[in-house]
Amino acid sequence: MNKAKGLRTLREITALFDQHGVRFAPVTREIADKLAGGGELTAEERHVLFGGMGSLNDVFITRLNGDKVENDVFRRTTSRMCDLPRRTL
Repeated sequence: MNKAKGLRTLREITALFDQHGVRFAPVTREIADKLAGGGELTAEERHVLFGGMGSLNDVFITRLNGDKVENDVFRRTTSRMCDLPRRTL
């Protein structure tokens, strides 16, 4: 388990979300802050990141959602989210 890499990736995703006005940013920030403080993720927090409906897996960055997004941001963000495997956290 590489929490440092997972935390870095989660911070990068949060920064991208902040930059483009994605409403999921406060959720990823709160979880990253917990990890940075040495905490462990609860089952519910893992579900928020990796679970079913309404999780990080469902974030879709698009102007249709009111996100301030450039054409290639979705591809870059999706690529970074794929770098955050369950086993990392």
